[in-house]
Parts: sequence; structure tokens; C-alpha cells
Amino acid sequence: MTSRQREESIQDVPISVTQFGEEAIQSIAPSTLRDFDGLTPNVFIGMNTAGPGASAIYIRGLGYADIEKSQTPNVGVVIDGVFVPSSTGQLIDTFDIEAIEINRGPQAILWGRNTSGGTIVVRRGRPQLGEWDARLLTSYGNYDGPGDGGAFKVQAVANVPLTEETLALRVGYTFKDEQGYSKNLLNGDNRGAIDYQAINTKLLWEPTEALSLLFNWDWIRDRSDIPPQDARWDGNDPYINRSDRVPKEKAPYDVSVVSLEANYELPFGAKLTSLTAYWNSNDLVYQDFDAGRSFPTNPTANDPQGVFARLHTRREQDFNVFSQEIRLAGELFDESLHYTTGFYFSKETHDFTQRTERQLQIDFTSLWNTFDPAPFVVPCAAILGGAGFPVDGSTVDPTKKFCAETTQFAAQETAPRTTSWALFGSLEYEIPWVEGLRANFGIRYIKESKDFKTKISPITNNTLVGSVFGAPILSLPVQHKEWDDVVFEAGGSYEVLDNLNTYYRYSQGFRSGGFSLRGSQPSPTAADPRSWSLTFNPETVSSHEVGVKSSWLDGRLVANLAGFFESIEGGQGSSIINGVSAVGTDTLILNGGTTEIYGLELQSSLEVLEGLNVDFTLGWQTGEGKGSVQSSHNLPAPAGDTLCNATSGLPKANQNESTCPTISFASGSDLARTPELTWSIGASYRLSVGPGELILGSRVRHNDFFWIIPRAIDPNTGAVINTPVPQNGYTLLDANLSYEFQVQEHTLRVGFVGHNLTDKQYKEQELPLGPGGFRGWGPPRYVGGEFEI
Repeated sequence: MTSRQREESIQDVPISVTQFGEEAIQSIAPSTLRDFDGLTPNVFIGMNTAGPGASAIYIRGLGYADIEKSQTPNVGVVIDGVFVPSSTGQLIDTFDIEAIEINRGPQAILWGRNTSGGTIVVRRGRPQLGEWDARLLTSYGNYDGPGDGGAFKVQAVANVPLTEETLALRVGYTFKDEQGYSKNLLNGDNRGAIDYQAINTKLLWEPTEALSLLFNWDWIRDRSDIPPQDARWDGNDPYINRSDRVPKEKAPYDVSVVSLEANYELPFGAKLTSLTAYWNSNDLVYQDFDAGRSFPTNPTANDPQGVFARLHTRREQDFNVFSQEIRLAGELFDESLHYTTGFYFSKETHDFTQRTERQLQIDFTSLWNTFDPAPFVVPCAAILGGAGFPVDGSTVDPTKKFCAETTQFAAQETAPRTTSWALFGSLEYEIPWVEGLRANFGIRYIKESKDFKTKISPITNNTLVGSVFGAPILSLPVQHKEWDDVVFEAGGSYEVLDNLNTYYRYSQGFRSGGFSLRGSQPSPTAADPRSWSLTFNPETVSSHEVGVKSSWLDGRLVANLAGFFESIEGGQGSSIINGVSAVGTDTLILNGGTTEIYGLELQSSLEVLEGLNVDFTLGWQTGEGKGSVQSSHNLPAPAGDTLCNATSGLPKANQNESTCPTISFASGSDLARTPELTWSIGASYRLSVGPGELILGSRVRHNDFFWIIPRAIDPNTGAVINTPVPQNGYTLLDANLSYEFQVQEHTLRVGFVGHNLTDKQYKEQELPLGPGGFRGWGPPRYVGGEFEI
């Protein structure tokens, strides 16, 4: 099975795709999907510190690095045909996997919703009829870092034939116990510990040659910490924090996924496929956004995290997705015409509650030193109270020099509902009068409707657990929006020689609009019939790609080259706005203008001699935002403008947008997580030694400089108007050494694995909150041993 939902060689697919088979996966020795970062041209696979198994995956500059489930990622992760419906949980475990395919460019025709950047398609082991089989893998290793760093893992899978010819069961189990390689300096505890269990059960029934039914059940129980985070204000000092969050930053996560895939071979040679799936997940994330210690009663003992002296959250989510897909695929005209057509439907229910503890403190030390010795005492109420913040009654004086806001406890309850459906079809025709020429065309109609409501209430007993909510500060009634679009794909391929194919592909992508989950702006009124401030519009992508796929030396050398150009309209990006209301920050999704990205990609592999294989990948890409003007009645306003001023007391819904400022980004704006140059080189060698084989492997992967948060440029002044976050280029070295031998009918393997052997420090995520906020770092050096039977 390939990118086009049918059996064919990767070399025949007119799409840029990288495939990792079982042997390659074993050589990489991954723990999660994150370990494939840097092994595919122009593909970035990072993590997000705000949720369990949460990803930041980018393909050709398109990706999603936020955490909310109300936005679907640009890159879809598909497991046995079922979409992982949000970025939470995308960094899946990698045991019992037969193949992973990374498809670059929009995949909107055959792969469902919002895959405007690409897809990562994972195929796990399938039950085998009439065969007994079992595998066990265990490993123990250690991560460098200030934490203890121990990492233990046990994984097992068994295939059981329940009948001779029609019924088989496959069951897999994973257990991970990691102590955590980060450290909390306040109490000496480890941070980033992993406590993870998962079960996968597959039942295959083939009552006839024409009919097969595959039932799948996944169960995950994750009681891990959130990925380690480091305070921004202490400099580039990874793997440590002084978080005072109680309870500590954990992320309990429970998942249950059931699916049923039915395939029926019709009498006229077509195959009818039905895939029904139900996803249920619950996660509870405790997070300390300031990543430091805070003493509301003694501000001088605070860590210097800037404006937010304390920002703690408790995020609880229940997320359910039902999906149904029906496909009909077959061939006509002596197999010269391939077709696929079908219908897709999904329905999401999402219940979200975020409880926030916020305490604002302002340090007036520099101001005070200007007038030192100060002969006067200033009430804090005159400073913070005038800005609409309740204060703790303290005063600014020569010994304190701080104003402190009364600690605020608030809860936001949000309930998005999404219904999506689509009709799609795809054709490929082998032109009879030109040997080797094939043309393809695809179309998909997509329609999504979304309902959304939210309210924000004070927590009256000043606690984040078992809280009692007071009368709502803000309550927005149910809002309803609908979006639809038609996306196309067209192209052709030409077989120049038996081993040389060229192709052109035009494809479109669509990412639906929606509502900003963490927004806190009032709803429209009759006096201000604007579009609701929490609504964002769809993002669309148009992509052109040309490529050459070739194999030489009787298939020992494979070389594939592709070039692409993408244009993105209305790119969706998060903007965190501070202090616009008494409830705290506002997170809005804003649509950008036009973004253009183009690049080149090379993939090659060579069997140098029997047992020795070398592969090389190279990606080059560049792009820019061509200019964007965004509505910003939620943003800071000019002094003296009573219609826009956030402290005027005038409800935002009554502000006149025509007099409010806008934020404009100049042409030439940078892109996030889009390194200009990426490359990797790997080698594996199997050598007969004694009764078995010695297997050696090594990989080097490199990411050039990139922006985690790009610069936003004022087109009028050329000034940087945000807090950009750069990451310098880095190179990672991985290696593995193992010995494989037979004991009776069983294959045993013992080995050693090393990741990031040079212990390179690099960031994958950063969130500035004024001078404060936190960073998420890539894992340090890991060395461990493995045993498999």
C-alpha cells in the first residue's frame, strides 16, 4: 500500500515520498515518531511541551506547533488508516511497525481533512492466518542531564491463529518507565519522567476469499510528566527549572480507539472498503508557564521572570471523534485506468476546561533608583488598579519596589463541536498512444460546520482542584460557522526508461476555519455587527512539484530528485495577547496574507557491496511571508484612543474597528521551523560473524538555522515588533551495534543504541510571555542496551 491507497512501488508514485521499512526502522531504533526528525528532506518532527505526546511537525514549511484540538494539524498522522485527530498523541510509539511513509506536499484528495502539508502514514503488524509468532524487546539506557535519566522499556507482540484459515489474533503490549533527565532545582525532583502503558489488539476474520474484517482496539494509559520545560529568563540553561507548581507538571492521558475495516472484492474486479473508527481521549495537563518560583507575599524572593510572577494552569479535556470512510477502488480498460472514489464523515465533540492561577507583579527598581532616595510612598492601587487589576493593598516603597496584583483564579469552559464530510474521486489513465505516459486527476469536496461556546468564571475558593466557580465574568452563547471548498489535484508521469520516471504534480490543500479556543473577547452586539473576534478563516495551499525517480546498477542505486513551489493563502497562526481583560491572556488564531515557499529535495541509496548500504538525503527550502494585515481590535491601542484603549472600560464589542490599529507584517517575513538546509547520511553493514550476523549502523542528521518564532516586521519602520526565537544549526549523531543469531527456531538480537552521541543542545519549542515563559529542549545524549527475541 502506498500514498495512493493501492499496492504499487514507491518508485512509480508521482509524489515525493520517503518509506522506512522494518529493517530501516530497526536500524534507527526509534522510541517515538520524534526520532525520525531530520531523516527526510524538508521535514521537521519536534515536540510540544504543553501536552502528552504532542507534536510540532512541519513539512515544507507547513505545520502546527500549538496544542489546541480545535485546530487540526497541517500534517496528518495516519495509523492503520485512522487519523490521529489532533497534535496531542501524534508522536506515537514505534513498536511492531511494518512501514512508515512520509508524503510531502498536500494530500487532501485521498487522505481526508486538512492535510495541506503532507501525511505520515504508519502501517503496523497485521494478524497472520495460520501462523504462531511472538516477539519480545526490552531495553535499558540512560539519558545525560541533571536528572537521573534512567530509561527502561518492555515491548511484546504475539500472533495467535484462532482457526486454521479464517481467524487470527495479534496482541501487542508496551511498558515504558523513565526517570526523567531534567531537574527541578527548587526541590531536587526529576522532571520529564515517563510512565506509559499501551495495548494494541487486532482480530482478523476472513470468512471467504472476497471478504475480510479487521477489528482494532488501542488502549493507552499515560501517567507521565509533561515534556521538560526550562524557564526563558535564566538563559540557555537546558533541563532545569524552579517550578513551584503543586501538583507538579504532569500530563495524565487516557486513550481508547476502536476501528473496523471491512474489505470486499466485488465480482467486477473492484474493492469496496469501509473504515469505521471511534476515538476517545482524556487528558489533564498541569503546567507552570513561568517555570520558576513565585512568592506573592514576598515579591523580592521571586525568580526574575518578568511580568508574570505566577502563571499556573490546569487543562482538562474530553475529546471524542467518530469517523466513517467508504472507498471504491478498481481498474478498467485492461488495467489502463485506475480509479478511487468515496465518502468521508467525521463528528467531533470536545469539552475543554482551563483553570488558571495568575498573579501579576511589576518591579519598579529601575524607576525607583532614578529618584533614590525616594521621599514618598505610592499606593499600588494607583498604578495597577488604574489599569483594571485588583491589587493586594501593598505600596511601592524604597524597600519593596514591587506592585503585586491580587492572585486571580479563573476557569474557562469551552465546548467546540465539529462536523465534517467530503466526497472524493481520483483517476489515473495510461495514455494508450504514448507508451509510458500516465495522467492523473483528483477532486474532493469538503464541508465543515462548527459550533462553539465558552464562558469564563472566577474560582471562588482560590484553588485549582475541586474548585467552585462563581458567576461568569464572560459568557458567549453558541456560535455557528460553516466552510466548504473544492480542492483539485492533477498531473502526469512519463517513463523515459525502464528505470527512469519523471512526473509533474499540481495539488491543493484546505484547512478549515474555526474559533480560537482560548480567546476571551466578548461577542458582537447589535451596535457592532462585526465578524466575531474569535473566528478565523480557512487556510488554502496550492503546490507545484516536478520530479525524477530513477534506479541504476540493477536496482542497487536509487536516486530521486524533486523541486516544489507552494503558495499559502490565509495561513493560520497563534497570537498570545497579554492583559486585555481581567481574566488574563488572550490566545487568538489570526489569518496571514500570502506565503510562498520553494525548494529542492534529493533522496538516494546505494548498496555498495553485499551487506553494506548507504543512504543520503538533502533538502533545501526558502520562503517568505509576502505581507499580511490582520484585525487587531484586541491588541494594544494608541494612547488617548478611547474607542480602542483596553483600559477605557468600553466593551470590546462596542469598539469601532475602523478607528482601531492593525498589525501589518512586511514582505520578507521569516517562516517558522523551516531550516534552509537539511541533510542526513546513514550507513548500515551486516557482516557474518560466527553463528550469526554483526549489524553496525550510524546516522548523521543536520538542521540549518531556523526560527522557532519568526520575526514580525513593521512594514512602515522595518522594526521587529515581537519576540523572535532563533535556533542555530545543529548536527546529531546516532549509532547502533547489535549481534543477531539463531537459537533453534528463534532469532535473538543483543545490541547497543546511541542517540545524540555528541550531546548537542537544541531547542524545539519556546513560548515568550514578556521576559518570562519557557523553552522545550531536544533530548540529551542517550546510550542503552537492547535484547530482542
